[in-house]
Amino acid sequence: MGNQYLRGMRAMIVVLLLAVLAGCISENKHRIIAGELTVYFLDKKDEKKSEWLANYWKENELMTGRKQDIQLSHDDRNRYVVSLVAKHPEDAKNMPVQERFILSRLRADIQNEGFPDDIVILAVCDANFEPITIID
Repeated sequence: MGNQYLRGMRAMIVVLLLAVLAGCISENKHRIIAGELTVYFLDKKDEKKSEWLANYWKENELMTGRKQDIQLSHDDRNRYVVSLVAKHPEDAKNMPVQERFILSRLRADIQNEGFPDDIVILAVCDANFEPITIID
């Protein structure tokens, strides 16, 4: 009976830890949902910029019909970072020049239209928003 009690306590502790972690994640990340697109942002003051980004994505027909995640954040040099999750992260490091050029034009367009007073970089990321390739 002692072992069952310990297993039950462990299970309860795991559930509580997961609930606490989920709460921490949701408190630190805000989001805009636009169909299959979700734009996450870490700083509440970036809500309008995130809304603009979601609208830009829709207006420029960048929606794919599949779930897409974007994150808007700032780097240590106070530049805006638009993080895009790569469909095939293993290919992102060796991205062809033509794809890099297209992303570079996308970055410039986003900066000019939505962030004219700021510097914007694009980060091609894995599913956890860890950068693989930076387009600046």
